[in-house]
Amino acid sequence: MAKKQNNQIDKLFVIPNRTWNVLIVVIVFLFYGNTIRNEFSMDDEYVTTTYNQKNKLTELGISGIGKIFTTNSFIDGKQNYEYRPIALYSFAIEWTLFKNSENRVHISHFINVLLYAMIGLLLFQLLIYLFQAQSSLFSGLIVILFLIHPIHSEVVNSLKNRDELFSLLFAILAAIYSFKWIDKNKWFYLFLALLFVSLSLLSKKSNLPFIVTIPLMLYFFRDLSIKKIGITFLALFSVKILFNLVRNHWMNLDDTTTRNFGTFENPLFELGFIERIPMFFYTNYLYLEKLLFPYPLAYYYGYDAIELVGFTDLRFYIGIIIVLIGLYFIINGFMKKSILSFGILFFFLAIGGVANLLSPMVGIFAERFAFSASIGFCIVIVYLLSLWKKKEFEKNHFNFSVAAPMLIIVISSFFYSINRNKDWSTKKSLYLADIDKVSKSAKANSLLASEYQVEAMKLQKEGSISYTELMQKVDSAIFYYDQSLKIFKKYESNLNNKGVLIYTYKYDYPEALGLFKFSISFNQNYKEGYLNCGNAESKIAEVYHDLLIISNSKDTLQSISNQEIDLFENQFTVSKMHQAVSIIKQFEQNLKSFVQNKKKGDIRGQIIDNALNLESLNSTLKNKSFATKISSIVNTKNTPAQQIYNNIIATNNQFRKELLDESCKQLNISNEKQYKLLLSLKNRKQKLARNFFKTALKLSNNDKNYMQIISQMALLSQDFEWIAELQEMYIQLHPKDYLGKNYAELINSLIASKNKQKAQKYCYQLINIETEYIKKNPGKFYGEQYVRKANALLTLENNLEAFENFRKGADEFKREIESLEKKTNKNTSDSQRIEMLKREIENLKRFKERIMNQKPIK
Repeated sequence: MAKKQNNQIDKLFVIPNRTWNVLIVVIVFLFYGNTIRNEFSMDDEYVTTTYNQKNKLTELGISGIGKIFTTNSFIDGKQNYEYRPIALYSFAIEWTLFKNSENRVHISHFINVLLYAMIGLLLFQLLIYLFQAQSSLFSGLIVILFLIHPIHSEVVNSLKNRDELFSLLFAILAAIYSFKWIDKNKWFYLFLALLFVSLSLLSKKSNLPFIVTIPLMLYFFRDLSIKKIGITFLALFSVKILFNLVRNHWMNLDDTTTRNFGTFENPLFELGFIERIPMFFYTNYLYLEKLLFPYPLAYYYGYDAIELVGFTDLRFYIGIIIVLIGLYFIINGFMKKSILSFGILFFFLAIGGVANLLSPMVGIFAERFAFSASIGFCIVIVYLLSLWKKKEFEKNHFNFSVAAPMLIIVISSFFYSINRNKDWSTKKSLYLADIDKVSKSAKANSLLASEYQVEAMKLQKEGSISYTELMQKVDSAIFYYDQSLKIFKKYESNLNNKGVLIYTYKYDYPEALGLFKFSISFNQNYKEGYLNCGNAESKIAEVYHDLLIISNSKDTLQSISNQEIDLFENQFTVSKMHQAVSIIKQFEQNLKSFVQNKKKGDIRGQIIDNALNLESLNSTLKNKSFATKISSIVNTKNTPAQQIYNNIIATNNQFRKELLDESCKQLNISNEKQYKLLLSLKNRKQKLARNFFKTALKLSNNDKNYMQIISQMALLSQDFEWIAELQEMYIQLHPKDYLGKNYAELINSLIASKNKQKAQKYCYQLINIETEYIKKNPGKFYGEQYVRKANALLTLENNLEAFENFRKGADEFKREIESLEKKTNKNTSDSQRIEMLKREIENLKRFKERIMNQKPIK
């Protein structure tokens, strides 16, 4: 800045520093104090433990400093990326201090507001150093305009964006100490400047441009030699080099699972440098437009909320004009060291890295990306205001003509920011508030759909809402997934998630399977898609297994063509017969749950309501008056509960038979062919399921959770050979684990698949494992261990020892029941465990009696 200009600024009305500092803090808490009442919101789970999701790194607490500073910061179960340890460690400290406090989330929001106030205070101090005034109205107005700008609401409200706050705070400190180094000629201050640049990069790389901006500040606001400025630049730049060396070579950062970017986030990820040029100029225009007119604000933009522009688009040329105008003022005022030139240069340097040229940005555009750049914008606005009211500024009169435009901006920004803060109260409140503004954003629709899905799953588990309300949330989730897929049909996670909803709540496994297959057609490494394809195929196989049981036909070895099999499968699926049979199966599972858990209230009413709810999902069941028939059975007077249960099962089998016969009749498939048809379809589906599962296991590196899910699905579809194969694989992969249950499942599967000789071989290993477990784990309950030993001994035809272990198992179950009943504060799980153990004792009695009646003990 020219010396004359500095003198003009010094003459401005002087307000004491203390008054400015108080005003800055008051304004921050006036504008953002209501954020302290907010809960967790978008992406907060990436940095701290929320109500619905744990963050393992945060929960390491203060003592986790070594792990936090030597690993990637963001882990979402699928991807592991970014290195931002400073903000993450701040949440770890909070966890240590406040993890048991109900107000932990509110404390986190308070800290965000406090950091924002500190940025305001430090920015004011930096501007004082720049303009060399003891106190300056010019500097104060820049800071106030910066602090009240609504575009910063995302950074302040989002706990995840604390990294932006820390990054700018440390960058400003680095600039302050760079000026102290120059003004006081003490190398210690340069060391502090380098330290704060390092901390800024460890927070987030958003303010990397300060490595260039700080030397430019020295050029514009001090009369220095090029050598002095060059030394400062090289010193700052060396921090970046050292940061890269430490991060890439001396730390155990896992770069094998770095984040994968999708077209729905930014289609520019798939385009080249030349194709990104038009969007670079258009993005600069978008940020300037949003800084001038910050309405509407939204939590996510991305594809297709922001359209891509090409070389023939008018918006590209508008962007070029804006950039050229900016360059003109930069060049014109550079040698003069004008404030206008510096402000524009500051803006372009800060925004250039997020303008989609060198590297496309997630979401194409984001309000948080303008956080630092807005400082340059505010410098330009206040400078223009000083030119407009030059006479008043020169007379040091901060009169009404100057105050009026500022008051208009402050008041309008205040009400806008206050309301915007409320939008950020929770994830759902934010998504609902903004969805109409970014209805064309694939990601925005997906996020809202996901929130409805999570909410539905949580409420179903709690059982706290009616079925109608639950299905409204399910249908809302499906609606927004559909909206997202209309915008971007290759969004594999949306296809998968929609399929999960249809699979879980509507029991239409063929329709869900179609969505799962569609998802893996776009991403052949999408392990969740393969897993769910296997799950759906297994459930379909289960349906054919159930139909096999009630089919009147027998295996006459009559051949049946693949064409007939395909026609039947298509007919059974298209007519929703498959869904109807699946719903009947689900009703029976719910019926068992009602009876076994002995739910409080009217069990008969629960059964009837469940029949009505499930019937509403399928028109065929409605037409057959499924719920009415179930209701008439349940309401039959003077009928024992067991008889009612048996009558319901018999009626359900009749429904199954009718659905099967109707489908066969439509295709002229004779009763004689039914068995062969169903068996062929069951085997086909089991084989397909197994292939999908094998691919999912391979992609997941034989993940334990995947194996457990797959084993459960194989059990439901009665694919015992596959269960045995899975258990053998698991045992081989995890030899150091306690594998009693795995060996028991393997033995049962081998017996079911008629491989008794191999099963007996594993029985000896199981007996040794359980014996060792009982010896090495004193003070526990061993009911399950003794029962597994007893079953293994029965398989080895050692009935005497088997019965002795059954007796010990029953005694252990009784001992555990006594222990649980003595607890003063029994919870629901304790009560459920007691009921389960009592059933196990009764089952053991009946089992022993049945064995004794069939074969004498030797």
